[in-house]
Amino acid sequence: MEIIANKNKVIEETISQEYEKYSDDEKKNLHNLYHKYNENPEKFNELIGKLEKVIFKKRPPTMAEFLDAKTGWLPRKVIDSIWPHVKEDMLNIVDSKEKYFQLAMYGSTRLGKSFMAQLLMIYTIIFMQHLRSPALYYGLSPLTKLCIYIVSFKFDKSREIYLKDIYNFLENSERFVKIKFQDQVKEKQDEYGCDKIVWSKASVSGEITVASGLQILLGNKNPDEIIGANCFQIYISEIAFFINQAGTSEDDIFELYTNSYSRIRATVGKNYLAWIFLDSSANFEESKIERHIIKNLQYDKDTYFRWRSQWLARPWDFKQYYKGLQELKKNNTPEELINTELLKRGCVFQVITGNGSIPAQMVSHSAQLNGIPRDLIDYVPIDIKTEYENNLIKSIKDIGGKPTSNESKLIQNTKLVDSVFDNIHLKNIEGGLVADAADFPEELLWKQVEQIFFHKQFNGRTQIYRAPNEPRFVGIDVATSAKGDVYGFSMGHLEYSKMLKERMFISDFTFVILPGSEGINLSAVEHFIMDLMEKGNVSIIDLASDTFQSTQTMQNIKRRNINISKPQIDTSLEPYIRLLTSLVTGTCKVGKNIFLRNNLKCLERTRPDNGKEKINHPKGPTVNKYFGDWNNSEAGKNAKDCADALCSAHFIAMESQILPITYYEDENKKCNQIVIKDNDYIKDMDDAYKKITGEFFKM
Repeated sequence: MEIIANKNKVIEETISQEYEKYSDDEKKNLHNLYHKYNENPEKFNELIGKLEKVIFKKRPPTMAEFLDAKTGWLPRKVIDSIWPHVKEDMLNIVDSKEKYFQLAMYGSTRLGKSFMAQLLMIYTIIFMQHLRSPALYYGLSPLTKLCIYIVSFKFDKSREIYLKDIYNFLENSERFVKIKFQDQVKEKQDEYGCDKIVWSKASVSGEITVASGLQILLGNKNPDEIIGANCFQIYISEIAFFINQAGTSEDDIFELYTNSYSRIRATVGKNYLAWIFLDSSANFEESKIERHIIKNLQYDKDTYFRWRSQWLARPWDFKQYYKGLQELKKNNTPEELINTELLKRGCVFQVITGNGSIPAQMVSHSAQLNGIPRDLIDYVPIDIKTEYENNLIKSIKDIGGKPTSNESKLIQNTKLVDSVFDNIHLKNIEGGLVADAADFPEELLWKQVEQIFFHKQFNGRTQIYRAPNEPRFVGIDVATSAKGDVYGFSMGHLEYSKMLKERMFISDFTFVILPGSEGINLSAVEHFIMDLMEKGNVSIIDLASDTFQSTQTMQNIKRRNINISKPQIDTSLEPYIRLLTSLVTGTCKVGKNIFLRNNLKCLERTRPDNGKEKINHPKGPTVNKYFGDWNNSEAGKNAKDCADALCSAHFIAMESQILPITYYEDENKKCNQIVIKDNDYIKDMDDAYKKITGEFFKM
């Protein structure tokens, strides 16, 4: 055996010496030929075999060989601990003919997703060490150093999730040799050839040094960190935790993901072992990245996608369920009848997993299933019924691996939020108004709304478009600081619905006031209220505000015979419960505003340390810029300035004893004609602009 080994070593050294004589262009051509022939391996099998001897120092192990304890790449105790579904996935990813560009591991917790990622990285280190020129293999300059990029919400977590165990695997493998000094790695590697891999924790760049030049870099939630690195693998870990615990926005996560995608495509293209690895446990149905994983990546041919519950991944851990399953399979029960039969035998129970519109619930009667989509019904092992009874939402996500609704949300049915907006009959500011502290406050806001909500009568008097004779109610959520904060403002009135036979709250406008380059102009709101009364001839009779910047402002408003109410939104649930009731009954209507929409969707019922329940918003970064994407924008998420303003105006209006003289249905007919005219004007401008420039006119 020793003679054969020595003979092989001589052959390897001879080929290496010949390879080094080639020019860079010749080496590049050899790699191009190898990849070209690999597209049709049956036809060019002999040529591929010859080229492999040149491209590789030695044939790298297959994934099956890597996972075989006899080869010595991994300790037997590690291989014995790998669950069957993890082995199956790794073999499908690496040893199949498919070149997967994205690996999406989704579902419950405790599936071994991070463990799989660690093993894939170790395999990649081995594969790269067998290449004579890793950079040329991926079509890059021979001087390029490729990197594996590991991303988590903070560097310490990346080390904990991935590197700690990777180091442990390498230190316990008989085929990895750890040395102390990184500058000795290449020399030692030449001594061992490919039979062993020399590595060091010490590194000039990255977290490890190997002779192939492969780097392992750590990143965090900052998407710009990826720029500049020659990434061919990127691992994005624990996406749900990014959002829930690390205060990262959905947009940040999605930007991180899209940057990763673009970076790998631009660096190495769709090539062997080049991929993005997405590791995400199920969380909430409305999550942007989870929607992308489920609705897009699940069906993408370039993506290896797996979605598992704990009982599908490890059925033997659920004894009653597993016993029933084995009996049914023994009887050759068709797959489509398995769950039905398990239910009859009492091996499973049914759960409605829920979404933004349908609440999560355990099924105790078949009538609960009426109208419920099949994909929202889970058949859960009877062994874990207690866990589901104790904490349904957590169990649906962590054990069942299904995204669900957030049970602490004030408005469980997100369709209610969208139903409050009426873009046919009501106008609004879809984003926000800017009030820069550097500008004079007089007419600063008035000039921005005058042409939208008001019109001149024949006598020259300015009048609000809708229900001009009704008194107005104003709700304000005051900005707590001039820098970076936003100011919520809502004005509305009451109308009577002949169809519903009750009063309705109609918002004239509800929006946020945003800071400019010098911060927010806090005085502009006081001037705006005066302008609405003096220039807009609006009768404001009640104003709800938690505080004012000055006593002078309060005195000025009171002189106008405006009652100032103290809103109860921070001390009582009642204002928001009243608003929720109006959403359900359809007695509150507002024109479209993205900040209000996202505010309402994220409102939560919380119980602070004092034990008194209140309405709050989730912690997390806020987005104050809106670029017109109504369906996907996160402007207003993790905040409630706009919602508080609407809620306050709605509450004081509904608490009043005023009987409106305006009929809602009649006013809708009148205002529908106004909106149509405005839309025709925009269309005419759009057509005119297209004739001149050939582009769409953007209002």
